[in-house]
Amino acid sequence: MILLILCLLLSLPQKSEFFVLNVKGSVQVQGRATLLRKGDKLGEKDKLQFLSAGSAATVISPGKGRMDL
Repeated sequence: MILLILCLLLSLPQKSEFFVLNVKGSVQVQGRATLLRKGDKLGEKDKLQFLSAGSAATVISPGKGRMDL
């Protein structure tokens, strides 16, 4: 019984969370007044605005790995 409950809990969809590893230039999350910084957390549905030419961000997620944006 406990094994069944544990399996069900592990199979539930989990919310993706991303951690910012590095930011180059000016990047802002829509709806926030501050610029994106190293160490910030992002949700799966957050939208980024790249405010300067050549700006980029590197993020990591435990379930999806590392991504360069």
